[in-house]
Amino acid sequence: MAIMEPDSLPITSDRSLRGHIAKIAELMTGAIVAGWRIILIPWSSLWRDWMLILALSFIGLALSKRDRTRSLLLSGAMAYLLGIYIVRQLPRTLELLGPGR
Repeated sequence: MAIMEPDSLPITSDRSLRGHIAKIAELMTGAIVAGWRIILIPWSSLWRDWMLILALSFIGLALSKRDRTRSLLLSGAMAYLLGIYIVRQLPRTLELLGPGR
């Protein structure tokens, strides 16, 4: 069996390797941020932590195939983040920018 030099490897293997490295980097980034937030934020507040939601959706997107599952995951995460914003931040924003100012 002949040993192939790096320059003689097909381009597809280089792209495949880059794709795997990128996927591992995405997973590690999401896992590090999620772990950091889980350690930092009290358990009772984790459901409304937008950085944790983004990190978990980042992990889900890295693991999902490019099909309907990815679209549903992304739509669900964005809808959840919008809900968090409407319930928690929007009243404060309207109070600050509201009529009478």
